[in-house]
Amino acid sequence: MDFNEIITNVLVVLITGLFTFVVRLLQVYLTSKIKLIESEKDDKYYELKAKYITIGKDVLFEIMMATESSIVKSLRDSEGKLSKEEGIKIKEDVTEEFKTTINNETKKYITDMYGDLDNFIDIIIESSVDLVK
Repeated sequence: MDFNEIITNVLVVLITGLFTFVVRLLQVYLTSKIKLIESEKDDKYYELKAKYITIGKDVLFEIMMATESSIVKSLRDSEGKLSKEEGIKIKEDVTEEFKTTINNETKKYITDMYGDLDNFIDIIIESSVDLVK
């Protein structure tokens, strides 16, 4: 073996090792960037979800307030208090108006969080009624 062959073999080993090292660094860098992008996507998704759930709550609250102002007051004035059937009818009316008022994107985020719109509506109405009592 001559000197040039030894140098060539050593350089091949060094270059191969250096190449492997650079590839590994690139892999670590890209993996960290992918995780960062995914976490930013998750953060944006949760921000959007919170935004649309807040919109849904606000819309539902406004519908409940309008219902309180019109239907509930007239029923209370005429009969003194609401019957169970009248309460169920009012809840159905509020639910229907809510479902037709909000857009599909708001519906999507609410159902992602609460399972379905009816569950969300029940939770908000019950918590609002508890606050009034």
